[in-house]
Amino acid sequence: MTQMIGAEPILETCLIFIGCSLCFIVPLLSLYHTSMLRSTESLHLDQNSSNLPKVSFCIPACNEESTIGAALASFVNIDYPNYELVVVNDRSSDGTRQVIESYSDKYDYIRLLNIDSLPEGWLGKTHALHQASGSAEADFLIFCDADVHLSKTIIRRLVDYVEKESLDYLTIVPQLSTGKPSYLLSSIMLEFELRLMMSLNPGRLRNPDSNHGFGVGAFMMVRQVFWRQTKGFEAVKLDVIDDLALGSMLKHEGARSDVFQSNYDDVAVDWYSTVHDMVKGLEKNLFAAFAYNVSLTIFYVLIEIISFGVFLYGVVNLDPIILSCFCFYFCMKYILIRRTNFSPLSILYYPLAQPIYIYLLLNSAIVTLRSGGVRWRDSFYPLPLLKDRMSIKLLDFLLKKK
Repeated sequence: MTQMIGAEPILETCLIFIGCSLCFIVPLLSLYHTSMLRSTESLHLDQNSSNLPKVSFCIPACNEESTIGAALASFVNIDYPNYELVVVNDRSSDGTRQVIESYSDKYDYIRLLNIDSLPEGWLGKTHALHQASGSAEADFLIFCDADVHLSKTIIRRLVDYVEKESLDYLTIVPQLSTGKPSYLLSSIMLEFELRLMMSLNPGRLRNPDSNHGFGVGAFMMVRQVFWRQTKGFEAVKLDVIDDLALGSMLKHEGARSDVFQSNYDDVAVDWYSTVHDMVKGLEKNLFAAFAYNVSLTIFYVLIEIISFGVFLYGVVNLDPIILSCFCFYFCMKYILIRRTNFSPLSILYYPLAQPIYIYLLLNSAIVTLRSGGVRWRDSFYPLPLLKDRMSIKLLDFLLKKK
């Protein structure tokens, strides 16, 4: 193997070992967890089901004028006889309220809640969902984002499954695009999905003896009777990563849980439409995923930098061992991408996507530290307050044995 210029042989070997190891660890662990993650396509429609329980969708919207209309259009086409939409206009300054009203005036099962101010000690989103869940009148609550699109039959199929399995809680990993994002954007999203699948262990989530919880804010379904026995959003009111915190809280409270991955259109969300939108949107989230821990963030970023550096070194020097490792990495990504809406060609954009992924991590940490907190939905939250009120720490989540 060609030696790195200016590097000691031991250091060279260690760096290459780290970089090549990630080529196996990341995709194999993701693939292992994904293999246990059932697709919503496996949920069958029971045409004979009757006396279906009522479902309340709780949807927060803050300046979602461009997305809420298309989302509500998919909700009103759901093939389910007994449901309501509780849509919260959370202090929007654009035309969000008018778009919601155009639907609530037409459909009597759509209710609009307006929030004009945010009480101290709450994030805007968690407060909006807290208000929605408090006014919902149904057997099941479903927490969704304002850009989620649902297929016509997914709710009927899910309710049948949840009732048969006597579940208290179910979450769905959505498709991250309803259209065709650019290859570069798809490649960046794929890097995030790989890391997400590493942290998600469906077997532990389903195990009633495990405390391993998980949640995706695009779709979280909770049985109302169980929900009323918990603190609800009071328990996670200052968690920036509210969905993970909420899922962990529900599992800790003893919820019989399950998770599915959406097929191509059952649950889809337009996560981000451009790379710039992703950079701005994730400023508040990514550093929070590391519990605002600078050392942990730097360590993780260095690992990612080493991995990418080894890839570049292998390409420049045509090192057969390194290139073989990364070929394996790309082959595993191809297997995983077949369960998504992304084009396989997006894999080829890894040389551009990985540096942007690293930049997203660093940018979130730098912006948060420089400003001394997080700005979200026109409100500022000081960093000491957010750190003190976090209900879940990343390492606790990843290292739980049960």
